[in-house]
Amino acid sequence: MFNFNFVLLFLLFFSHLSASGEIERNPYVDPAIWEQVSPYFLPADSSVKKKLDAIFSSSRALFNLQSLKDAGFTKIIHRPCSHAYVMTHPKLKGYVIKLFTDQQQFVDWEAWVHRIHGAQCIRNAIKRHGYQHHFKVPKKWIYPLPAEPSPPPDSQRKNFILVAKEMKLLEKRDNRAMWKSPVMSPDRIKAMYTIIKEEGLADSINVTNLPFLKDGRQAFIDTEWHHRWPVEYNKLTRRFSRPMRQYWMGLVANTNPKAKPYIPL
Repeated sequence: MFNFNFVLLFLLFFSHLSASGEIERNPYVDPAIWEQVSPYFLPADSSVKKKLDAIFSSSRALFNLQSLKDAGFTKIIHRPCSHAYVMTHPKLKGYVIKLFTDQQQFVDWEAWVHRIHGAQCIRNAIKRHGYQHHFKVPKKWIYPLPAEPSPPPDSQRKNFILVAKEMKLLEKRDNRAMWKSPVMSPDRIKAMYTIIKEEGLADSINVTNLPFLKDGRQAFIDTEWHHRWPVEYNKLTRRFSRPMRQYWMGLVANTNPKAKPYIPL
C-alpha cells in the first residue's frame, strides 16, 4: 500500500535540496552573499547536515538561548570576545556548533567565512613547516539554516551557523600545567612562534585558544583573528616555565614587524 505520509515527510525534510543534490538557496539570503558562502557548506549528502536539517526544521531553535536548550543543545558557552555561542548536541557527536542567535546584531556569514579562512591558512602553515606532530586545526564548515521556520518579524534573522570537528581538549587546569611542563620545549615554542608570527594570529596568544589535546598536540581552535599585526607576544610570556620564558622573550625580541599582506582564499 502506498504510504502518502511517508512521501510528504520525505519532501518536507529535503525541501531545501535541489534535484542536483546541491543546497537550494535560502530566499532570505542575498544571492551575492550565498555565492560567497556556498563553497564552505557542509556537503549536501553529509549525515551531519541531515541531522542539522532535522533539528532546525522542527523549530526556530536559533531564536534565543531558551529555544536552543529546548531543541536539545547543551554545554552552551558564551565567548565574550567574539560574542558567539559555542555548544554541542547529543545527536551531533564529534562536532561543536558556533552561532549567533536571532537576538544578536551580528553578521553571521562574515564571521564564519573569516574563521574558515583562518583555519585554512593555519593548516597550510603547519603543513608547510612540517609541524603536524605539534599542532592541528579543526575542520570547519558552514551550515545554511532552512528558510522556515522563520523568527518573529522584529528579530535579527540569522541564516548560517558554523560547524567544527570537536577537539579532545584537556581540562583548563591540565592545559595550563602543560604550558609550564617539559613538553613545552624550545622546538615546540619555536614552531608556535613561527606560525603565530607568519599568520598574524593575534588571538592565539591566549592559552584557551591554543589548548593541549589528549594526544599531546595543541589545537588552534579560534581562527577568526588571523593576519592581524602587530601580535602582542608578551601576553604569553608568563604562561611558560622560567627557562622557557627567556627563550620566548629571545624569539620575540627578533620579531620583524613587517609582515606579508593577507590575500583572502
